[in-house]
Amino acid sequence: MQNPPFNPKSAPGQYYGFSIQPTRQCLHLLLAPAGSVVALEVLDDTSVVHPDAQSKVEQAKSGLVTNPISDWSVDLWKTFSNWIDAVEAGHIDLARAQFHLYVVQQKSGENADSLKYAHTHALALNAVKEIRKAYKKEKPSGCKPYISKFLDYDQEKLAELIVRFSYECGDSDPVKPIKDMLRNTVAEVALDDVCSAVIGWVKLRSDELIGASKPACIEKNAFSDWLSTYCSKLSYDYLLTYSVPRPASSEVEANLSNHPVMMHQLDLIEAGQREKLKAMADFMRSKTGKTRWGEAGFIVESQFEDFVDDLEKFWKSSYLDIKGSALELTPVEKGESLFLRCQTLKPKINGKDTPDYISRGTFHDLADKQTIGWHPLYKALLKKKFINNP
Repeated sequence: MQNPPFNPKSAPGQYYGFSIQPTRQCLHLLLAPAGSVVALEVLDDTSVVHPDAQSKVEQAKSGLVTNPISDWSVDLWKTFSNWIDAVEAGHIDLARAQFHLYVVQQKSGENADSLKYAHTHALALNAVKEIRKAYKKEKPSGCKPYISKFLDYDQEKLAELIVRFSYECGDSDPVKPIKDMLRNTVAEVALDDVCSAVIGWVKLRSDELIGASKPACIEKNAFSDWLSTYCSKLSYDYLLTYSVPRPASSEVEANLSNHPVMMHQLDLIEAGQREKLKAMADFMRSKTGKTRWGEAGFIVESQFEDFVDDLEKFWKSSYLDIKGSALELTPVEKGESLFLRCQTLKPKINGKDTPDYISRGTFHDLADKQTIGWHPLYKALLKKKFINNP
């Protein structure tokens, strides 16, 4: 496809600089402690205010067309000029703020480095001295109004600002740090979807606030609540995506003889062949499903252990309830009642609904291990069957 004609007055680099701000706001929301507020175009391009009133203000530059941290870059000195204006206007508390410059591309600059590594007032003032000397020698004109404000600023305040200054250059991908953060809690297969949704939610929320003439401030707690809900829903959606199809009838039938205890548990409550085939299919699907979900990172072993514990508790409660209340039923009928009660249970794993075959198959697995049983006298009857008649 042929590219459209290029308009020399278009400014993709400038647009890119603006477009990365919601992405940076998203990253700061992931990094910020509980109780913080992360804003877009309030104190700076982005800003983070902590519960103790400590803050971080950030300027974001694309570096797509120019080097924003070259020695006499207008972007570099305009950034410091803007910070000085904000401090003097009382918008930023110098004693409680960190000043950060983020550049998407890998760039470098000697002056920026000398300021970044000036961690004491003495080092900061020495860096200013060297910059002043170089400026007088080279006489760059483009940055003059901004660097003049920097050099003429109250020296103690300037030293404090420099000590609190930092910059970082990315690797041309502002989304990568967000993925790296999410990767700690999100399965790899879902990472792109979650990342896109998170950035989109932050941008949409900020756009809505700006459109309503309100500050684009997003609370960390509200963001965390949304992210938790979204990830839970997405995990369930992926669980369904990874749902295991029913195995072939020939596989199910062939597997019946491999699990004589499970089958005899059903014999004891006079279950028919159809019920046995269904039980084996559920058993096989649940085994495969748990393995797949674990490999994909949707559930961890401890979560499934809790799920199994809940099933065992439900079985025991139901077993005792039927044993004590259904006195008119025969032992086989009591077993049938217990079996049906367990088969209709719809438990959750880590708060998420699961396909029905997971709980049904897990019950059959427990029955196969003789951890539970359906007939009231299942232990004695299984012992008689498999120990006395091996």
